[in-house]
Amino acid sequence: MTDQLDLFTTGQVRSHIDPAAAVAARDGAIAGAARAVDLAPLERIVLDVARTGREFTTDDIWAALGDDAERITEPRVLGAVMRQLAKSNRITGTGSYRNSARPACHARPVKVWRAVKPMEALDE
Repeated sequence: MTDQLDLFTTGQVRSHIDPAAAVAARDGAIAGAARAVDLAPLERIVLDVARTGREFTTDDIWAALGDDAERITEPRVLGAVMRQLAKSNRITGTGSYRNSARPACHARPVKVWRAVKPMEALDE
């Protein structure tokens, strides 16, 4: 019985693995979240954290938001902000990951970021 269950489950999972569709779904969700809100206030918070000169994760951004985090109804919007700041060469991933300390994230790995430019030039 176990062999049949494993075969069925493996086939079912395999049929649902589509890397291109996963990337498209991620990008679509982030783009949709970005259209729904003004990103500028979140960008300022991320840049304030980056100005410390320390490496940081999105956990640090949520902590910096404090009580204002409750007003963000779509958490994926932070992904849009991070991607936008990375595309504008103000922050970059370090290549490292840390497990998130946010219970909602179930300790999943989150990217570690750092400022690209000197702290005083981040707004340029």
